[in-house]
Amino acid sequence: MKLVVDINVFFSFFKKYSSTRKLLTNPKLELYSPEYALDELKKHSNEVLSKSKININIFDIYKTVLSWFIKFVPVSEYKSFKDKALKITPDPNDTLYFALAIKLNCPIWSNDKRLKQQSKVKVFNTSELFKILK
Repeated sequence: MKLVVDINVFFSFFKKYSSTRKLLTNPKLELYSPEYALDELKKHSNEVLSKSKININIFDIYKTVLSWFIKFVPVSEYKSFKDKALKITPDPNDTLYFALAIKLNCPIWSNDKRLKQQSKVKVFNTSELFKILK
């Protein structure tokens, strides 16, 4: 199953006992995310370290592991879908996730309930994906 992964899912990946980590490393999933999500993760690294109670070395290892399972796509590959995405996204900050999902013709994996306030791109949360993949 092909999915675009929202940044909020990444934050869950860093928790000590993360069920999200099991999904992110599931071989049945083909995962994509905008390349800038890595920059966002770095920008919020102090918050991630604090909430997950891990050190910077573990954070860096997990970040590397993420790149083994997720293809981070440069905006140049889907920027032509940005205007269409902007018209449907409930949150302009998520425009690039929607643009990538439109380009790849696939759902988004996000725990942000607001993203379900549209009907053009299917959005799954983590618990829904666990049910689907059983």
